[in-house]
Amino acid sequence: MGKLRHISISVPDVESAALFYENTFDLECVKKTERTIWLSDGTVNLTLTPTENFKGTEKEGYVGIDHLGFVVDSKEDTGRKLAENGGRAANGKCYDNNGIMVNVNDKYWLGSK
Repeated sequence: MGKLRHISISVPDVESAALFYENTFDLECVKKTERTIWLSDGTVNLTLTPTENFKGTEKEGYVGIDHLGFVVDSKEDTGRKLAENGGRAANGKCYDNNGIMVNVNDKYWLGSK
């Protein structure tokens, strides 16, 4: 069974987004770099990345969910199920049947359990 443990959101202002999620939902900052902030409720990791990361790509200016991360028991079994259900794998990344990137991992993200 897969468990949703990571959501990455692209936002124009990482600092203000972090303050919003910290003050509104009591999320805690578990890591901060010059450009990215990782928050957690103790179970799920929420990563905030700047929209400028997509400059010069097809996602330039995109604000919203960049990708989801699931912890799974078996990456191989999940890869098979992904294909059976209309998803695809390309260049080491997985995509759902709508083209949304899905990160499949057998390890937890910082601040998740």
